[in-house]
Amino acid sequence: MSFGSVFEHGDHEVLPWLGGARLRMIAGTDATAGTLSVLQIEADDGYVAALHRHRNEDELFLVLDGAMRVQVGPDAWDVRVGQAAFLPRGVPHSFRISSDGSRLLHISTPGGLDAYFRAASALLSGDRPEAEDIPPATLARITELAASYGIEYL
Repeated sequence: MSFGSVFEHGDHEVLPWLGGARLRMIAGTDATAGTLSVLQIEADDGYVAALHRHRNEDELFLVLDGAMRVQVGPDAWDVRVGQAAFLPRGVPHSFRISSDGSRLLHISTPGGLDAYFRAASALLSGDRPEAEDIPPATLARITELAASYGIEYL
């Protein structure tokens, strides 16, 4: 029986994401016994995560490179390298990348968001799909999928 895990850098699955971002899956729900999901978000200046809320997960973003502006409920902060932002479940939030080449470590608990990201990414085509290139029917399907994972876009 194993009591821990080591995740090798070269073994990370990389997924295309909305708005030209990429998601590097570091530790998924299966590997953490459902306790958390860990991924790295790679995005450039102007990338926006639309206003939404999670019914099930708390999130933490640690800025590894670049910068972001985070809105959580009525509050907003600029978050830079070495700083982290906590986004509690149930509270509407969004963020905007404000620097090219930004990398964010994203941790959510409990696990489960990695399954949503994989399922939604499978609906996208291309390595870094821009939002304006994604057909409306695909965006509608992703919104429906998000709802099935307890994510509500506002």
